[in-house]
Amino acid sequence: MTGTELGSTPLKNTKHEQICRIAASGDLSRTAIYQKVFGSGRNSAQLAYKVFHRPDVIARVAYLRRERAASLQIDETAHTRDSLVDTLNNTITDLRFLAELCERNGLDSDSANLKTALVSSISKMKSRLDALQSIDEADTRVSALCDAPVVPSLWCQCHHG
Repeated sequence: MTGTELGSTPLKNTKHEQICRIAASGDLSRTAIYQKVFGSGRNSAQLAYKVFHRPDVIARVAYLRRERAASLQIDETAHTRDSLVDTLNNTITDLRFLAELCERNGLDSDSANLKTALVSSISKMKSRLDALQSIDEADTRVSALCDAPVVPSLWCQCHHG
């Protein structure tokens, strides 16, 4: 691909493109998106997993999310937080799915390990989200200081912009 950003070209498979556009909005789970485009079926979660792990779909969703964030003028911290939330939700869905498969196939030990990984993932992501929230709050306080008439504008220029 010369001269074009990865994911910037609409996918040739119109259903996959539709999935990417819905996913970029971030409103539905991957399985719900798959069912909305292809209809519901017994294997929807497995098929959604396969579609969402295709490199072209991953690149397209990432590109559309960046475009959406730019058009909405979302700051980088909020965009990063949203990406972390999406990653957390996708990880949770994947680990739950794998744990269920293990249980159904008599692999109780593997299922328990996956559930432990699930709890660990949730804990780590919550810590990261809390850290981002602290950054947002600190930035808001600095912005409020710079808007106050008693703060010298030179300080604000050096420390906030």
